[in-house]
Amino acid sequence: MLAGTGFLIQKQEPETDSEARTGASTLTPKKKQRRMCSFLDVWMKSYSFIKPALNNKNRALCTLCQKEFSISHGGKNDIEKHQKSNEHQKRERSASLSTSLKLFLKTDQMTTQEEKVIAAEITKTYHSVKHYLSFDSLDCDTKLDHVLYNDSKIADKLTLGRTKASAIAHNVLGPASIQEAVEILQNETFYSVATDDSNHGAIKMFPLMVRFYSPNTNLKTCVLDFYEDANETASAIHMNLITRLKECNIDTKHLTTYLLCR
Repeated sequence: MLAGTGFLIQKQEPETDSEARTGASTLTPKKKQRRMCSFLDVWMKSYSFIKPALNNKNRALCTLCQKEFSISHGGKNDIEKHQKSNEHQKRERSASLSTSLKLFLKTDQMTTQEEKVIAAEITKTYHSVKHYLSFDSLDCDTKLDHVLYNDSKIADKLTLGRTKASAIAHNVLGPASIQEAVEILQNETFYSVATDDSNHGAIKMFPLMVRFYSPNTNLKTCVLDFYEDANETASAIHMNLITRLKECNIDTKHLTTYLLCR
């Protein structure tokens, strides 16, 4: 009872514990959710080494380190933090010391003489592959050509070593031979396939070889694919063969023989 009034004020207690908790929660302000930063294209003007990560707007890709990092919490601060890291600083120093490859590339059209030199280098590489010769021998063999054929302008321009020969074999001769075989097999040519498992360290590799006859190439054997698979069961080998033949649009109805080399 308050003095001087005729009213009685009585404190009302919550009926249940749940009501008490509900009342307390209404008095406590909700914690504000922090917004995550997204990549902005304008950042690439200030930081030339970054670009947006694939399928993730909260991450950036450093083109120098070839690594993704999160920018979800700090935005530009996360970029500057990555830029100051030891690995990135090392990559920047290496990039500044390296000369641009464009200085060594010719943009004008090749002359007939340059085309003959390229043809000679490809031919020597093919000869080494066909006769199972080591690419290391080309380092000495090319220098010998300069001495033996010193009056030849083509031999004088040869710069074929093991690194260049390996690149020609893997990036030119290999894809060209596969493409030629695939085009023949797509033309309703009967063929046989063979495979075998080979351990390359801790990795199990499977070559996919095809053999066929063509009036233009006679009897030919080609390595169509070389894939990795830890599963060497019959069903897994069968699935891999069928999948890779279909990827090349080669019809399996013309498959006559399968050989598993052991």
